[in-house]
Amino acid sequence: MTFRSFPIFFSAMVLFFAPALLAQGSDEGIDKATYGVFGDFSLNQHNANFQGLPGVPSCCPRYETGSGTGPAFGGLYQLPLTSLFDLQFRVAYRSLSGTLSETEQITVLQNGAPVKGAFKHTLASGISTVGIEPMLGMKVIGDLRVNLGFSAGILLAKSYSQQEEIVQPDGAGTFLDSLGNDTHSRIRNQLTGTIPDASAIQVSALGGFSYPLPLNADRTIFLVPEILYSLGITRIASALTWNVNSIRFGVALTFSPKPLPEHEREEHIDTVRIDKKGINATRYIRGKENISQNQSDRDGRKYITESYTRTDTLFVPKFQILQASISANLPVAQLKIEEFSSTIMTPLLNYVFFEENSSDIPQRYIRQYNYNIDTFTIEHIHSSNKLATYHHLLNIIARRLIQNPNATIALTGCNQDIREEKGNAELSLARAEAVKSYLTDTWHIAADRIKTGARNLSAKAANSETADGAQENRRVEITSTDPKILFPVITDDTLRTANPPTIRFDPQATSEAGVQTWKVTAMQDNRLLKRFDGAGNIPANIAWNIDGSSMPRTGGEIKYMLAVKDSVGMMATSEHSLPFETITVRKKREERRGDTVINRFSLILFDVGSSAITSPDILPLIKSYVQPLSQVSVTGYTDRLGEAAYNQQLSERRAATVAGALGAKHVTSKGLGPTDLYDASLPEGRLYTRTVDVEIHTPIGN
Repeated sequence: MTFRSFPIFFSAMVLFFAPALLAQGSDEGIDKATYGVFGDFSLNQHNANFQGLPGVPSCCPRYETGSGTGPAFGGLYQLPLTSLFDLQFRVAYRSLSGTLSETEQITVLQNGAPVKGAFKHTLASGISTVGIEPMLGMKVIGDLRVNLGFSAGILLAKSYSQQEEIVQPDGAGTFLDSLGNDTHSRIRNQLTGTIPDASAIQVSALGGFSYPLPLNADRTIFLVPEILYSLGITRIASALTWNVNSIRFGVALTFSPKPLPEHEREEHIDTVRIDKKGINATRYIRGKENISQNQSDRDGRKYITESYTRTDTLFVPKFQILQASISANLPVAQLKIEEFSSTIMTPLLNYVFFEENSSDIPQRYIRQYNYNIDTFTIEHIHSSNKLATYHHLLNIIARRLIQNPNATIALTGCNQDIREEKGNAELSLARAEAVKSYLTDTWHIAADRIKTGARNLSAKAANSETADGAQENRRVEITSTDPKILFPVITDDTLRTANPPTIRFDPQATSEAGVQTWKVTAMQDNRLLKRFDGAGNIPANIAWNIDGSSMPRTGGEIKYMLAVKDSVGMMATSEHSLPFETITVRKKREERRGDTVINRFSLILFDVGSSAITSPDILPLIKSYVQPLSQVSVTGYTDRLGEAAYNQQLSERRAATVAGALGAKHVTSKGLGPTDLYDASLPEGRLYTRTVDVEIHTPIGN
């Protein structure tokens, strides 16, 4: 996961787990919601890699570091989730101000003799934001909490003040103007203004520690010392490598309202059980006060169990029958999760696509910061999600250029050659230069190893009269003198499969009032594997296709549950466990079982509407994995362009062409026609769908 994707990941995590955590919290009688204010002192560290602000005269060789201080303050709301976790939302003002400076050592003439001199280049920034800071907190030791989240703020202030000053030799030397006349000043390029192209939104990862100290006996008012570290994700200006990290020291003052007296607390139905005598309704009251009749103590709550007939009234005009049941239907005796050794090959599409009339590299292409390029490895980002691998295209090429120092590449910018882009070779070249700048500025690839060029339509252009075709023509094409630079990404992996691959749930609900909402969940060790939900009548059966994202982990059991709510607010649940067996590669080797190696290869070998192989050099590599006993399956696909019937035949021809070229003894081929394997709204999604997948199953001995 990159820093750019952190806010999306954190928000998804909160939305994903919050319902389960809130449900757990409602069973544990934990602390109440908290309100408060906070104030921090921020030490700002500026990391940069640029020579000057766009359009602002500067002679600085390169700004790299800077520092500054400022306040951070605002209000907060803290919501307890469980006894260990809480969710905190802040509205915050933050100062990110700081001063970048660089001293340039030079040689100057003084009285006709060369002496050491120095120019000091200074860029002071006044930057502030107002925004939100959601954080997930967890108790680690006593009341000590670790907090993790992000900050997203709208840029309020974005001013700068710049100057260049002669600082050595001391007291001697002045600048000349553009005509060579003495300015009689030791300062030049003294300018102020607004930072050009400043990013409207500033996002940073946020983490740290806090410790609440009660200020009164009722424990309703707390002083909370805190320390937070903020790691800048977005750039201060879109065209510059310039980020701000901060360490914040401060305190929060919080207030947690005192709980209501016992007689003012709300009672409500928790569960409903039906027997021959009527309906048993369990109702509960939060707290630890003594209750005289039929009480049981569970999880810090006192429960009262009373029996009611169909004519009794409790919060609703009349009791309604509500029952829930669920079962798992498997075609085999037991679910098995099996591991296989596997090799994955993903072709590397050598295009970078652009938005209309733009030369900015789109945000979906993942980029590194120059201070963390050493941690990037191709093996760690490669996965079965081919688009996720492809969106690291520029980083993969950069890493391979470093590994192959004699290799060079050519970047050819193209346009859609219609509307505003018609004949716009300057835009084409700007797109190529944008890719080159990323490789040279961030990855420090020598500029003479990268050749740029421009043209209008590509030699293999799509039809720009269609929206999809125009989108595919707005691109930079990457070629190389060394085939290793654009060679497919190949890594070893462990493939996990489920037998059976699909579990069918059979949920049922009986409700006199009518089902309002329902939810079916599958959990393992408090980890949500799969969730289905809806409103109204429950489907007679629900199919869970166990794929990589919902695959159970090694060990444990799966708990599946149906939860139903009727139109009068009553709830009913049914929960069961599903044991399963995990067969790991290690276990098969230790027990000397027969095993299978599964290798998966994807190819982009076809032009639009063609079944002719255009890159036959990859086929020998795939053939090297085919053994006499291997079972080979080849599946062809097409994108959404064209008629469905024609695409079905085209996908079958593509699969048959590759199957014939492999020459395997046991091979089958099929075509699935136009299938949205990937996001069809993206040009790379459509190109990666014009593909053939090859899967090779090779049995190995005991």
